Amino acid sequence: MYLKSQKKLLVWVLVCIVFAVTIFYYNNYKIPQLSKQIETKIRREIDDNAMPKQKVAVVIDSAGISKYTELTEQMINEKIQIVDVPIKYLVKNPANDIDLIIGKIAKEDLRPGEQISLDSLSSDKKWYGEYQRLKEYKVTSIVANEVKTGNIIDIVVAYGNGDYDIVVPKTKVIKLVTPPTEQQQGANQDNSQSQNQEGTQNNTQSNNPGSVNDGYTLIMAVDEEQYRDIELAKQLGKLETRLYLEENQQPSKKTFNYAAALAKAKLAGVSTKGGQSAPAPQPVQQQKANPAQPANNDDNKPIRLVE
Repeated sequence: MYLKSQKKLLVWVLVCIVFAVTIFYYNNYKIPQLSKQIETKIRREIDDNAMPKQKVAVVIDSAGISKYTELTEQMINEKIQIVDVPIKYLVKNPANDIDLIIGKIAKEDLRPGEQISLDSLSSDKKWYGEYQRLKEYKVTSIVANEVKTGNIIDIVVAYGNGDYDIVVPKTKVIKLVTPPTEQQQGANQDNSQSQNQEGTQNNTQSNNPGSVNDGYTLIMAVDEEQYRDIELAKQLGKLETRLYLEENQQPSKKTFNYAAALAKAKLAGVSTKGGQSAPAPQPVQQQKANPAQPANNDDNKPIRLVE
């Protein structure tokens, strides 16, 4: 009986010690910290409310706005809102008016809740990088004539065996030049025939199916890496286009690997300089000796004695 009383007393002592330690911790550490945090938050809110504010465009759509997207009036109404932000938290060079961003292009991804800076936007003529230059390329497909000047496309190389690679994802068509139609070619031929006999011969040759231009000339802006990749890709296959349905679609993933393509070109005997192809090296085959015909080598030549 006495031992049971001692055990109960010991348990109560331990409970009191734990309770005292807990009270000491909360009174001296936890409660002061919480009080300080609440006080700091209240002071910040008071300071923010008292601080001058400025309007800025903020992305309110949960999906954000992807790179290269044109900010149309409809998109701005759905995904962007003008809000008041204390100048302390204001982004550099803020877009504080809808008229400043209509028709602009997003140069980078705009995340949800992000303030829009005018540095993140660009007009159409300044959309391209500092090191991009215009270059023309022949492509064999323009999505059933759906690709037009100003569209957003992928440049794809088709190897002819069902395989392909994306060389340049999501780029803009600066200009598209289509080959003349058969009616236009026929009209040009008739005009040439009426001029001189030489023109008649030229028209007869140009009427051959093999002389018809079956490619489309695509003018686009490329940087040094893209120029290098396209120049190699067009030696390995045919350049084609893929058309984006909307400008705010996510860009395709680039799958063209220059190092792997260069190794493939060397194995295939394709020259990577000057755009010319060289035949792949063929194994040397030995000719079987024909007993009816002497072999053509130096051993069969008559021996000449030198005096």
